[in-house]
Amino acid sequence: MKKGKYYSNFYAGVLNNKTEFEKVRNAFLSRVQDLEIENTELKWGNVITLKLEQYKAVIDTFFEFVKANIIKVRIMFSDNRFIRGT
Repeated sequence: MKKGKYYSNFYAGVLNNKTEFEKVRNAFLSRVQDLEIENTELKWGNVITLKLEQYKAVIDTFFEFVKANIIKVRIMFSDNRFIRGT
């Protein structure tokens, strides 16, 4: 979603410690290889029913790292409530 009534331009970033980078990278590479989706863009807007369980498994891996405080997620957006016309 690019623009809504109150918010628009949603972006996200992921942070992790340099010492944990290879661990996280290898876990995701292993997961997508196991699921046979290594050449697929992981984007919810593109998910098809046949691949839904694979996408969910990757997201579960992602949130395991978030829960363990190995990666941090930042979500940013524009607040449209205060945009003034010119």
